[in-house]
Amino acid sequence: MHRQPLSDAEAVLGAELGAVRPDLTQPYTAALPGARAAVLSRLWRGLVHEPMPWVVRREAAGDDWVTLHLADRRRLHGPLVDPYATAARVDEVRLDGRCHVVRCGGV
Repeated sequence: MHRQPLSDAEAVLGAELGAVRPDLTQPYTAALPGARAAVLSRLWRGLVHEPMPWVVRREAAGDDWVTLHLADRRRLHGPLVDPYATAARVDEVRLDGRCHVVRCGGV
């Protein structure tokens, strides 16, 4: 499975962790995709359900997807999420067709 490269902040934290607790470096790296998905899930849920001045319109895109039309004419596309669900996991969103975050298209 393809892993997304570490961000600068993740790499710095991983290096510091490796210097102090080298036994935790691999578990830290393995947990990053889940942590990214947890953060993205909460952010996406807010964007889909909360009023935001830069979200002009929301529209269903199939049974399980939603497209957010942004004020700058871009489109943000992702899964339809329950506003109260805490276990939902969002692995990817697409901004104008470009994939962002945890994984995209099984790559």
